[in-house]
Amino acid sequence: MRMAMVKFVKVLRIEMEDLEADLEFLVAENYRRQEAHEESERVCLENVATLRNEALGVQHFVEILDGVEVDNFDNLDHLVATIRQRCHDVITRRGLAEAASAYADRKIAKVEAYMTDSS
Repeated sequence: MRMAMVKFVKVLRIEMEDLEADLEFLVAENYRRQEAHEESERVCLENVATLRNEALGVQHFVEILDGVEVDNFDNLDHLVATIRQRCHDVITRRGLAEAASAYADRKIAKVEAYMTDSS
């Protein structure tokens, strides 16, 4: 069971890092669109601020994953529930964009399904 929990954390961390890269790509894309006069500066800056806020949430999720000690959990379900709760808590506590919680939920569910299907 321990190896499954370690694998879950590693795969989820990869997913979160990928999500962070996606958000940074969207930031760059917004600047490109603004420079190409496809969107106004105001819209660009609002979008970038939102995306960076969401990316900050994802960075906190990675920190949560880095701090997880799998030996403190009895099973994968307990680990998943704890990570999910910690992700939601950090969003609330830091006043970050709620969309980041939805991102976390989706990535957690994706990795959980992968772990369940592959065992």
